[in-house]
Amino acid sequence: GKMSGSLLAYGIGRIFLEEYVVSSLEGKNEVFGLVETAVAQKPYRTSVLVRLFPFPELVKNLGLSILPPVQLGVFLAATFTHTFPFTLLWTYLGCDTVAHM
Repeated sequence: GKMSGSLLAYGIGRIFLEEYVVSSLEGKNEVFGLVETAVAQKPYRTSVLVRLFPFPELVKNLGLSILPPVQLGVFLAATFTHTFPFTLLWTYLGCDTVAHM
């Protein structure tokens, strides 16, 4: 479910927001330029680090979708890397809780 929602947010951001945001910020915002440079150098590593930020998932998904260096494969790999350990954790806790009832 989380992967599907992330993919949907990425698609919406790419289709509807990327062009507008990039044209509005490129060359005008120093922070955006620095982030775009960091992502261009190491897109997977930067995407995983962004996934660890304490921001809402929607903000992280849309933020990654507007950065041109973050292609779909990199986005999915970073999302899976971040999501899979938590899926295992919550599944284990759920099974352990049911077993002790």
